[in-house]
Amino acid sequence: IDSLRRILLTSKHDTNKVHILNKLGWRLRIQNPDTSLILVGQALDLAKELRWKLGEATNENLIGGIYSLLGNYEEAIAHDNRAVALCMQIMNREKKDSLRACLIMGRTFSNLAVIFNDRADYVNSLEHYLKAVKIMEKSRDSINYAYTLGNLAGLYSNIGERKKALEFYHKALERARKNGDRRYEAKSLGNIGTNYYVRKENAQALGYYRRALSLLDEAKDMRQQGITLGNIGCVHHEMRDYDSAIWYFSKALSIAQKSNDQNSIAMWCAD
Repeated sequence: IDSLRRILLTSKHDTNKVHILNKLGWRLRIQNPDTSLILVGQALDLAKELRWKLGEATNENLIGGIYSLLGNYEEAIAHDNRAVALCMQIMNREKKDSLRACLIMGRTFSNLAVIFNDRADYVNSLEHYLKAVKIMEKSRDSINYAYTLGNLAGLYSNIGERKKALEFYHKALERARKNGDRRYEAKSLGNIGTNYYVRKENAQALGYYRRALSLLDEAKDMRQQGITLGNIGCVHHEMRDYDSAIWYFSKALSIAQKSNDQNSIAMWCAD
């Protein structure tokens, strides 16, 4: 952050300054969201002054993201919609920036889907996730594509469409493997396991949870290992294999205590 501030002091009034203001503003979004909004707002004003549409679209997307973090969904939606409109203009008129605009639009649709999901507006959330997935596939935004596929699967699961959920969890799993993203591969395996557990297909659930556990062990992700061990315990409990269930719950609790994961401690103590 300090190095970006120093660069900002000597930067010219050009597109590079827009990038610097954005980077600095985005890094401050958690610890100081008010300053973050000011900086990204300055970047938006400069992008407009430079008549740089791609910069404007990027800034509207970032401002939408900051307002979303603040829980101001109306402002977030307004800025995200402006980002989408700008991206559509670029894709229709400016061929050289169309791929980048496509990428921003896909991420913006995904952001909107998350907002609508948080507001329990599942119809709009589903519509925007489907738009995001379609665009991300074209834009080759591989990492966010995997996450969005997983989020879409989660939405299908929440609204009770288990077959659709399973379809998209498998797509997220495939994409995570292609990306070499071992943690998200493990998360996707775990999500598939949970889907089978809810459907009371316990053997399938155990298989996917154990595959997830193997990857998490490689990734040294202790917190998620603990959660997955607890999930395996839940399956054994469902199967009335209580000795195994207690063993897995104990392992999960031990890891939760080591990592000071209070939510998991409460969960596995209760079980």
